[in-house]
Amino acid sequence: MSFIKEIVDAYDGGYLEEVKKKFYSPGGQFSYQPMKGVITVDGTKISISFNETQGVLSPVDPVRIILHLDVKSNISLNIFPSTYWDSIVNYFAYPKPNNGSKKLNSQFSFRGDKQLINKLLIDQVFIENIVDEYFYITINKSDTNKVLLTPAHGIQNLDHFKKMMNVLKQIESQIKAIPN
Repeated sequence: MSFIKEIVDAYDGGYLEEVKKKFYSPGGQFSYQPMKGVITVDGTKISISFNETQGVLSPVDPVRIILHLDVKSNISLNIFPSTYWDSIVNYFAYPKPNNGSKKLNSQFSFRGDKQLINKLLIDQVFIENIVDEYFYITINKSDTNKVLLTPAHGIQNLDHFKKMMNVLKQIESQIKAIPN
C-alpha cells in the first residue's frame, strides 16, 4: 500500500491512483504512477501528490503537500535550505528569533512578505517543527491561495507528515492574522 493511501485512510480522505504508465528511452524502460490524495484537517483542505517512478532512469519526483487557503492573499513566501551566503543575508535582513534559535537562520533562507516572515520567526511552534527538517515552502505570487511544501527527502511516516502539516497550519494561522 502506498504511503499516500495510508495518510488518506488515517484522515478519511479521498485517494486517486492512476494507471501505471511505461515508456522506453535510450536509457531503458521508465515507468511512473501518479498518486493523489485529498484530506481535510481542522476545516482546511490539504492535497498530497506523488509520481512514483521506476526503471533504469532514477529521477527524483518529490512529494508535494498543498494547503489550500480559504481566500487569496497578496502574500508571497519562499522558505528553502540555506547556503552560507544566504545565512549571511538572513542575518542582516531579518530579525533574530528571540528564542535563541540561531540554527533556524543558518538552516533556512526566507524570502517574500517581511511581515509574515517576522511573525513566523517568533512563532515557537513553527520554529520547533521546522528545525532539523529539509524542505521547501512556497506561496507563488500567481497562485496565492495555496501553500506548497515539498520535503526534499520524502515523508518518513505518519508522524513526520503530521509535523509537516503543523508547519503548514502555522503558516496559515499567521497569514490569517495579517490584515489585508
